[in-house]
Amino acid sequence: VLTEVVANAWDADAENVHIDLNESGDEITIYDDGIGMDINDMNDKYLHVGYRRREKDPITGKKTKKGRPVMGRKGLGKLSLFSIANVIEVKSSKDGEKAGFILDVDDIHDAVANEQTYYPTSISEEDIEIENGTKIVLRRLKKERLGLSMAALKKRLARRFSIIGERHGFNVYINGSRMTSADRGDLPKVQFL
Repeated sequence: VLTEVVANAWDADAENVHIDLNESGDEITIYDDGIGMDINDMNDKYLHVGYRRREKDPITGKKTKKGRPVMGRKGLGKLSLFSIANVIEVKSSKDGEKAGFILDVDDIHDAVANEQTYYPTSISEEDIEIENGTKIVLRRLKKERLGLSMAALKKRLARRFSIIGERHGFNVYINGSRMTSADRGDLPKVQFL
């Protein structure tokens, strides 16, 4: 699930992504220093399920402004966050404009049950502390779905992304510890290849 957020950070031309699990283990924060989103990006792209960036965005649909090949495909990865969290808070800042919202799975279920349209709860600009990039906070975690230690998460992310590190200008930190290719844990097995 978190690989989707890291892929979005890559697509946003972020140089640094920080993933932190709080001490009580009931909240995960992911912050990237990418281009961020304004209110239009949030409504027209992020909240648009199935948004097809490659087709809809002729300028940065296939390559980012930095020339990175875009990882995101079908605009569905963000929904995977609901598999580990019941509340998703998104705050972002782009070119000085701040925007944010909260998605609550219980409120979504209530709206569906009452045949109503669901609207996320807006976050006021004054309550958005970041100056650039995007911050996602996952709350009311589904602990039975997490299961991985932070070391195991680091290993999985390192194996999933070959673009992590200074060479590609993309660093990922888990609880303050920078990931490296050594975190893949596959180097001792190279002799068998």
